[in-house]
Amino acid sequence: MAAAVRLAGGEPVLLGIARDEREALRAKLVEGLRADALVTSAGVSVGDRDYVREVLADLEVRQVFWKIDARPGGPTAFAVRGATPVFSLPGNPVATLLIFDQLVRPALLRLGGRRTVLRPVVKATFQETLRRKAGRAGFVRLRLERRGDELLAFSAGPQDTGILRTSLRALGIAVVPASQGDLGPGTVLDVQLTSGELP
Repeated sequence: MAAAVRLAGGEPVLLGIARDEREALRAKLVEGLRADALVTSAGVSVGDRDYVREVLADLEVRQVFWKIDARPGGPTAFAVRGATPVFSLPGNPVATLLIFDQLVRPALLRLGGRRTVLRPVVKATFQETLRRKAGRAGFVRLRLERRGDELLAFSAGPQDTGILRTSLRALGIAVVPASQGDLGPGTVLDVQLTSGELP
């Protein structure tokens, strides 16, 4: 995440890992709230030691929303204290990076004075079959190839959220609407370019 903050023009301050105890977490969050924006990872779900939202509330941070209708990244929260935005992301590394890219990166770019904050989007035709359950929006990490005038999309690898290698191979991310089930060959996708340029 620190590298992602730098790429968005920010200057990360690493707070380290907090133990799963309220007081240890409180000390880290108090320090983090001195920054222009605070980004946390993990501790935001419904486990018996997921204290982030509770401790933020104790620190008079106002929760704007908790949970998004997306897979991965469902237990994401957003809150504010004064002018300081607080993004509480899931603990799973892939989910964290995907949600950072969708929500935190644009906010940091805007805080830095940028007017264009969203990644460029292109149309690409999916060439494979990818099983997915409808009901939640999803993020599919893709490889892209150009053949003639057409842009083709392929899965960048296994889409399991524990596999970072797939993110490294991806040139783009398709945000698949909640109503969409399996993706088949010929499905036209809106793909956000994460590499900055087309193949």
